[in-house]
Amino acid sequence: MIQRLVRNESGMTMALAIMMIVLIGVMGAGLLAFVQSDFKSVIEVNRGQKALDIAEAGVQAAKSHLRVDSFRQHYDTVTTAANDCAEGPRVGGDNWSKATTVWTATDGACSGGPIIRSDVSGTPWREDVGVSKLFGGGRFHVTIECFDQNADPTPDPCENAAGPAPNASTKAEDAKFFKITSTGYSSADGTGAVRKIEAVYTAATRTYAPVAFWTPGNIIFTGGGSTTVSKMSFFAGKNIQGVRGSAPNTSIADRSTPAIYRDWRESSLRNTTPRINAAGAPIVGAGFGAGGFVCANFNQTCDATNPSNFYADGYNDYDSTTGNILITNPAFKACRSTLPTPQRCIKFDPYEAGNPTPSNKITFPFDPRNAITNPQDLVDPGLVEEMKSAAQAQGYVRTGNQPTLTNWPVPGQEITYFVQGGNLKYSATNGAGIIIVKDGNFELAANSYFKGVVIVIGDGSTTGMYESTGNGVLDGYVSASGNMTIKGNVSPSLSLKEITLLNNFLDVKLWSWRELYQ
Repeated sequence: MIQRLVRNESGMTMALAIMMIVLIGVMGAGLLAFVQSDFKSVIEVNRGQKALDIAEAGVQAAKSHLRVDSFRQHYDTVTTAANDCAEGPRVGGDNWSKATTVWTATDGACSGGPIIRSDVSGTPWREDVGVSKLFGGGRFHVTIECFDQNADPTPDPCENAAGPAPNASTKAEDAKFFKITSTGYSSADGTGAVRKIEAVYTAATRTYAPVAFWTPGNIIFTGGGSTTVSKMSFFAGKNIQGVRGSAPNTSIADRSTPAIYRDWRESSLRNTTPRINAAGAPIVGAGFGAGGFVCANFNQTCDATNPSNFYADGYNDYDSTTGNILITNPAFKACRSTLPTPQRCIKFDPYEAGNPTPSNKITFPFDPRNAITNPQDLVDPGLVEEMKSAAQAQGYVRTGNQPTLTNWPVPGQEITYFVQGGNLKYSATNGAGIIIVKDGNFELAANSYFKGVVIVIGDGSTTGMYESTGNGVLDGYVSASGNMTIKGNVSPSLSLKEITLLNNFLDVKLWSWRELYQ
């Protein structure tokens, strides 16, 4: 009986099967919990990365905005008309600052009145301050704050904002500091992951074109001696024609009013030799410098076959007759023996970094880059793209040949206007800012007025030409890849300081970057 009971193993398989099922179930449940936890972690990491990417997009949006509006008064919390409109108008309709009241300028003054924003409840961001935009399936919220900097004037252009600048020794006129705070939300309604970035950027001015009338081609004054030029020197890789005044032995250039580059000596040692008169005193008035010839008359041949037309005196004006003859042959040659003492020889070959001009040679007071041999290289291509981006941010990029621009898009306000692959004729009287024509030509119509800078980039043969047809006023200066034809006066009414400031295009660079996980 007992032996039968011991040997009877029926039912054990079922018990073992049940035990195994229970064991597998427990292990499966544990594994499922682990997988679910890991899956949730992956989702959270992805959401966090998405939120961080969106926050970074907000930083880049703020950086692009600073390129077109870097007035520090626009990024503090002072809400007075005098503060908000002291320097320049706000760009766009957004308020990037933490101020709840901002003033807008529609005509250079605070005639736009105050804009008062109220908080929108029920959101994790404040829509009354800063900028909140949908992006990539989520949302970013960005504020920009200015910093206090050395030698800030009274009243302070940056009050109740980010505090002292990271580099307290830097003056705002040299580089401005801005704090960008961008919060990224992985979902549009603010739920899900949240990441924050704090970045400090500096906005400094960068030269994009020489402060002069400059072309690697020819400059031709067609006024027949009636033209006058003042405050500006003119530089050409080839010839400059028509510089003699209507009276005998006179020049169309104002030799007494100080011009940009004054004696042409430049602080970075691109040109170490100044223009001086026979007594050794600096010459600061307008002058002409040509790699070919400076010729008296526009309607006579301007080449070596007609030396009676040469006009460069080796004091005010310089060309290949006052020294080094060919741009393509940079070997220094002896000064022309007929020049009065002291002699100054020209060296209009491209400047090479680290190779300053010898003391008895004079050259461009700026870096001509490779434009003499490659007119397309008039301006750094990267900077051209930045200017195009600035114009795009303001909504003023145009493609192809354009109809005559009879009215400036924002009368009286400085904007960046970019034309790609076409010609532009300007006949407005209320324009200001920067006009860039790339792979096309530009015409300044008669009786027009523009305050700013014109840059015309092309191959120098069929594109890149600049033409002023008479009585049109460019209150600034121009760089062009091709020939310039000028009929009418070039006498900017702006001060030397104002003319120089026209050359300032903001170079916005990262100073510091910090990621904050919330």
